[in-house]
Amino acid sequence: MAEGNWWGTPIPFEYLEKFAGLVDYRPWLPEPPREEGGGQSAIINKPNPTFALYAPKPNPATKELKITYSLSSRCKSELIIWDVSGRIVTKTTEEKEPGQYEYLWQGKDQRGKAVPNGIYFVRLKAENNLQTQKITLTR
Repeated sequence: MAEGNWWGTPIPFEYLEKFAGLVDYRPWLPEPPREEGGGQSAIINKPNPTFALYAPKPNPATKELKITYSLSSRCKSELIIWDVSGRIVTKTTEEKEPGQYEYLWQGKDQRGKAVPNGIYFVRLKAENNLQTQKITLTR
């Protein structure tokens, strides 16, 4: 347990953005790491993004749906939304850097026409990775 140390008590708000991530302490620190030339140091390791298609929100959707995903490396990514009959409703293909992205689907096809209520699927494909999520659209 880290009780009694600065990392075992609530962190002041101004440190949250600066020191978020996994921290490798060398040696144990009795106080938060300093930015400039202190006697103690810590290495801030930002976790690498992994390939993931997160659960679309809100689901079921009434107007619009936010699709969040992350890519682990620079690659060509393809995001496809299709209906239960297999008809592609929306498709985007882009070359992207590693990181987290959002796509806002407003319940319309590629021509801008509103699609009917029902079950849809969203698939993210990048390199050899593939993930699919189910979407319910109710208006």
